Amino acid sequence: MTVQAFDYIVVGGGSSGCLVAGRLSDDPSVSVLLLEHGDSAEEHPETLSASGYKEAFANDRLVWERFSETSARWGNRRLFMGSGHGLGGGSSINAM
Repeated sequence: MTVQAFDYIVVGGGSSGCLVAGRLSDDPSVSVLLLEHGDSAEEHPETLSASGYKEAFANDRLVWERFSETSARWGNRRLFMGSGHGLGGGSSINAM
């Protein structure tokens, strides 16, 4: 196994993680590792166009199924609060 060292490790390739990794990598003297769980965008071309969000949002491989706690404000229901995973995070499934 090869061990590699990095100056920075950014965990999460959502919009902000990609932004941070991009800014850090502007300095050619540092090395940056961006870690993201999930498939690459090329494996899901619907994430690469604004019009593909309908298919992306319905793709179980791109959306973590998360729900809120029950709340009296919502009639004692739990609300769906899915979030995207893969490069781009929620932005990749929200037409961004």
